[in-house]
Amino acid sequence: MAKNKHTINDIQKALLSTTRYIKEEDELEKKEPQAKAVSDLNQQAKIDPLIMKKIKILAPYLGETTDEFVNKA
Repeated sequence: MAKNKHTINDIQKALLSTTRYIKEEDELEKKEPQAKAVSDLNQQAKIDPLIMKKIKILAPYLGETTDEFVNKA
C-alpha cells in the first residue's frame, strides 16, 4: 500500500477550494435565527478609552459629533 505524499501546494489548493466534506454541516444549518428585538447594548462596539479620548478631540475638528465620527469608522 503506497502512501500519498501531499506537498504544501496540494494542501493550499485543498484549503482554498470549495470542497465540502461528507460530515460537514451546511453553514445555514449552523446559524440560529436571530431575535427580532436586539437590545442597544448588543449593537454597540467596545472602544478603547484612549481611542475614544482621541475621537472626542478629533471629531469637533472635523465638524462632526463623536457619535457620527464613530459610526463612520
